[in-house]
Amino acid sequence: MTQDQQRALAARLSKEAQARAKSENAKHTLTREETAALWHAVNWMDLCLRQTLEEPPSQEAMEKERNRLKLAKSGLRKVNALRKQGL
Repeated sequence: MTQDQQRALAARLSKEAQARAKSENAKHTLTREETAALWHAVNWMDLCLRQTLEEPPSQEAMEKERNRLKLAKSGLRKVNALRKQGL
């Protein structure tokens, strides 16, 4: 194999590797629709925490869930920012 053939082969393999990496990244890219679905889930959790229940959970349990909701909202804001940056 000549040196030019080796370079051509290396370039082709490099392009194939880049294409594979791009398709792998696409699998892990968060879409706008997925982000919206996550927000709807968090909003649903918020609504559930606000509803009056027949047997309300303990104050400690409610506080734990409110803290979890705050963390989820914070995480989603970060995820949305990353999605907008294209990461």
